[in-house]
Amino acid sequence: MFQTVRFKLLVMLLSFVFITILALILSFNYTTASKEELSQLKQNMNRTNVLLFEDVNVIHDFFAYETINSSFFETGKSKFLEKHYNLCKKIELSLDEIDSDQKSFGYELSENVNQIKEKFKIYKGLTNNIIKEIMIMGFKDYGIEGRMRNYAHLLEGYNKEVGLINVLGLRRHEKDFIIRQDDQYIKKFDELFVQIKSDLNRNKLIQSEKKKRIVYILNNYSYEFKRLTQYEKLIGLKNQKGLKGEIDKVTALLDIKFAGMIELATTKEKNKLMQINLLFIGMGFVLILICIVAALFISSKASKSIIELKNSISQFIKSDFTKRNIFSMKETQYEVDVLANSFNIMEQQIVNQIGKLKETNEELEILLYRSSHDIKGPLTSIKGISNLANGIVKDPQALLYFSMIDSSLDKLNKIVDELGVVKNIKSDEIEKENIKFDELIHSVFKEFRFLPNFENTIFSAEINLDGEFVSDPKLIRTIFQKLIENSIMYSKTGKGMSFIRVSINKQRNEMVRIVVADNGIGIKKEFLSKIFDMFFVGTHLSHGAGLGLYIVQNSLRKLNGAISVESEEKVGTSFTILLPNVNIKKSVEENIQQNIEIAKFDTKNLVLNYI
Repeated sequence: MFQTVRFKLLVMLLSFVFITILALILSFNYTTASKEELSQLKQNMNRTNVLLFEDVNVIHDFFAYETINSSFFETGKSKFLEKHYNLCKKIELSLDEIDSDQKSFGYELSENVNQIKEKFKIYKGLTNNIIKEIMIMGFKDYGIEGRMRNYAHLLEGYNKEVGLINVLGLRRHEKDFIIRQDDQYIKKFDELFVQIKSDLNRNKLIQSEKKKRIVYILNNYSYEFKRLTQYEKLIGLKNQKGLKGEIDKVTALLDIKFAGMIELATTKEKNKLMQINLLFIGMGFVLILICIVAALFISSKASKSIIELKNSISQFIKSDFTKRNIFSMKETQYEVDVLANSFNIMEQQIVNQIGKLKETNEELEILLYRSSHDIKGPLTSIKGISNLANGIVKDPQALLYFSMIDSSLDKLNKIVDELGVVKNIKSDEIEKENIKFDELIHSVFKEFRFLPNFENTIFSAEINLDGEFVSDPKLIRTIFQKLIENSIMYSKTGKGMSFIRVSINKQRNEMVRIVVADNGIGIKKEFLSKIFDMFFVGTHLSHGAGLGLYIVQNSLRKLNGAISVESEEKVGTSFTILLPNVNIKKSVEENIQQNIEIAKFDTKNLVLNYI
């Protein structure tokens, strides 16, 4: 049968195969070249926007690090500024290239490009200006701040004549303004300055020359402090006003302009591609007619296997390539069955790739949004300011508030760190090592000895494996860490001893079955389908951010494993994991069979599975 069908098809297809191949090659080359040329312009726009975003981050890093770096004010050199100047050159060159390309395609975007160029010119001017003003203002021993501190130290040498309390008062008002950027401290400084000068003039016990010296130092100290306040307001690093505020506004405008230009370019690109596609459709119309004739002939001779395959393909297409139809593999030479086997493999691979791409894109957007440098940097700055305030402020109520701020900052830092763990899971390569489960899980359990419920928890492990099991030790440790930590944290307190039982047994196809069970507070049934979602918190008792089981999910996805859960509220929870041995090399068919077994794993309580 195989030979008969093949030769019948050859007789039908040889008559037009040459024309088909030639037409496809020509149309494919033309379409590919046209699409690449059209998409290149939008890619350049996106790349330029990314360069601008990178430069904004570099300038923010300059503000965060170099403005408190004595070496910068001494040498005037900064790695951030060097990078900033290089990025500005790249952006300008890229904008010129975009302008040239859009003209060649007839996109009529010159006005948009010129607006962006003008805004970027303003942005460059503002950044150069704020850098110059920061150099003038200085830090510690340099610039205006350096001269002000020098006069302050000289004034401290006349504590007896001026009064130690007065000197300390001036310094306090100076520091309060620098920290809080509030004009009331300038006023307090001026009032105390006037009072000190008045007291000096009335004091007849101080020698005339010494009095002149003190007044000279005092006047210069006040003058430099006034200049410092002016530059602080002009620059606006702490209150996001002044030059810093203007830079932020221009940056936001640039972002809007880029988005508008890219959207317009996308519309024009679609119109161009539509024209190309119409041409392609016309070229292929004759080929389609020939294929229809051939398809009608083949369908009249089709067997039951072809009908089943056709129905499977139709269902797959209607599901938008997201629903898999699992059917058994057939060992045969009959070409339709071979095609069905191939389609089965291809179908599952497509579902996997589409599913993973969708999930990865959604999660990466959240990850980049929440854990970018724009979060970590300000957190560090706020933490530093809070620590500085703790050393200065004496009011107990204020100290309590700063303690609450520190606690919130620590929690937010933990969230950012856990998001970093997710990123590492997705990006790092799998490391293959022999897993020593007994040592690993007991080591993980001991890590949580400082948790409140640890002392009342009985931990046991039963491992029944023969031979080596190879996997990624970091990911395996992460999985056990999150599951065991949850079991300890959500154990029932005040009602006898809690237990955590871990069992590991060998499964078919070189897999292991891991069960982590406890007698804790359990999970509500309506939450079971959501517990692996990012930032999902199912109980008010939680002190975390809802990332633990999400990290478990991503670790298992990396290892091609699966997990199910059984839980009853106030009774306990049991997680069951099916995990393949990553060191066993299998054929594509063997992998498919293994993945089918994982997909069918405990379907009654299945929460999560992927192949």
